[in-house]
Amino acid sequence: MDGPTARPMESGIVTPEAVVLDLETAGVASRAFAGLIDLLVQFGILLVVGTLLRAVNLLGSSSTMLNAILFALLLMGYPLVLETWMRGRTIGKQALGLRAVTLEGAPIRFRHALLRMMGGLVDRYLPPIGVTGMLFVLGTARHQRVGDLMAGTVVIRDPVRTRLPQAVWFPVPPGLEGL
Repeated sequence: MDGPTARPMESGIVTPEAVVLDLETAGVASRAFAGLIDLLVQFGILLVVGTLLRAVNLLGSSSTMLNAILFALLLMGYPLVLETWMRGRTIGKQALGLRAVTLEGAPIRFRHALLRMMGGLVDRYLPPIGVTGMLFVLGTARHQRVGDLMAGTVVIRDPVRTRLPQAVWFPVPPGLEGL
């Protein structure tokens, strides 16, 4: 691939059939807004479950421990379960039209979601909060954070899917019905 139209292989998604897909990767702002939506959903789930546990009076003297366990499960389980179940999406990604895919363009699986979640702990929660992930997204050609680099994934904008045009039907010209 020489000449003015050559692209570096690390910037595109190359399928196993050696087809380069021209998909737009998600930048810092769209990923941050999707993460904010996911954080609000997680906080809502934590609030509802905590309220239900208090209402049933299951917390008792171990409320701090159960809240910490619930928080950890939600923090790590939310992206893991949703990205596996929704094929690379969370609620925040779905709201903004984003999806995590492998570098070959295939949907992610459990192992990819697990590695992304583990890298996300470093990206989002290691001090300074969120700066590590932002620097990685800005500094890599495919806009990947630590979790993406570990899992071999990239977050893309879902291509706009337009409706296909309706088929046009033409009647058979008179006298040619037998053909």
